Amino acid sequence: MADVVLTADQQAFVRRMVLEGVPVALANLLPPSALLACACAESGYGTSGIYAKTGCPFNLQKPDHYTWIKCDVIKLETIGSNADKKKVWVNFCKTKTLAEAAQVWCDWIKHWPYKPNRDRIMKYCFNGDGFARTLPWVGFGTQTEEWRKKNGEDFAKVRTANGFAVHDLPFDMLKVINPMFGLLGAKR
Repeated sequence: MADVVLTADQQAFVRRMVLEGVPVALANLLPPSALLACACAESGYGTSGIYAKTGCPFNLQKPDHYTWIKCDVIKLETIGSNADKKKVWVNFCKTKTLAEAAQVWCDWIKHWPYKPNRDRIMKYCFNGDGFARTLPWVGFGTQTEEWRKKNGEDFAKVRTANGFAVHDLPFDMLKVINPMFGLLGAKR
C-alpha cells in the first residue's frame, strides 16, 4: 500500500490523537490502533465539519434512546441514511478533549446494547486488525449490511497505511508472561 501523505494539520491531529487517545484505549484494554484508525477515517484526519463542531472525531450520532452512552450533545444537520439522502437534524456526541472523545469511543463499544455484536468485536480486543474490521458492527461507518464489510476493510486499511499497530501493546508477549491476559480476549 502506498504511503499516506497528510497535510501538516492532519499530522498534528494524528499526533494529538496518539498523545490523548492511546492511553485511554490502553486503560480500557482496547487496541489503540483501531481507535486511531476510526478517528482518522471518521473525521478525515481531523478535517471534517462535524469534528470541527463536536470535538469528537468519531462522528457519533446519539439519538435520545441511546441512554447507554453518556456524552454532551450538539444538534447538527447531516445527510440521512435513507435512500433519498434528505438532510436531517440529529444529536452528535460533543467532547472537550480528544481524551474525552477516546473514552466515549471505548464506552460506546464496551456498552453497545446488542450483545452479539458487542461480543463479536470484544473477541478482538487484543487484535487491532480484527477489531478495526469489526467496528461497523457496533455503529461505526455506514450502517447497512452491504457496507459493513467495506467499512471494516477501510478502517483496517487506515490502520495499516498509517502504521498505527505500533501503538498496540504486545499482547501475545503479555499472554506468555501472564496467562490471565489470554482470558481477557476470550468469549464472555
